[in-house]
Amino acid sequence: DNIMYNRPDGFADRLIQLTSDFTKKILEIKLQEGEILKSGSVALFKSHGELQWIGVPTNKFQDREKDILSDVAHRKFVKMLKDGTAEMPKLFPWHTGEIGKATWVDYDERGFLIAGGTINKAYEDYAINLVGNTTEPLGMSHGMYNKDIVRDSANPHVIVEYKSFEFSFLPQSYAANLLTSF
Repeated sequence: DNIMYNRPDGFADRLIQLTSDFTKKILEIKLQEGEILKSGSVALFKSHGELQWIGVPTNKFQDREKDILSDVAHRKFVKMLKDGTAEMPKLFPWHTGEIGKATWVDYDERGFLIAGGTINKAYEDYAINLVGNTTEPLGMSHGMYNKDIVRDSANPHVIVEYKSFEFSFLPQSYAANLLTSF
């Protein structure tokens, strides 16, 4: 208020300095060890000084495109990851480019694929800002190449085998499967 309403000498310089200081403070906000930052189906936390993520990229329920990734398909994918015949998916924001990687993927008894991993050091601030400042909850999605998808011959909407090459954070309203939530 003092700068805006009293307009002291050097008003413009002081306003620029205030804006610069405020921006620095915002960028200094970091997750501390033990804190969790969550939005929708995505959570970030620090462990041993490294920014980690956890999320729910897909499940065995019908998505908006009427596709179902079957229970069998998820179990096969997790097995391929564990035996090394598939690579761990990379982490993208909204299918655009790598900011991290999955280090583990599992499938739970309720039918949800759960994954977690690390955020590349260069993208930690970006990821924290993305998850901490969303205007709507984040959902997750995943990317699969057509060549890595096998569909049920009796019902082409049922996928019986797949390989995800990437998991993505994106606004929940754009997620193909709306049930990707904690």
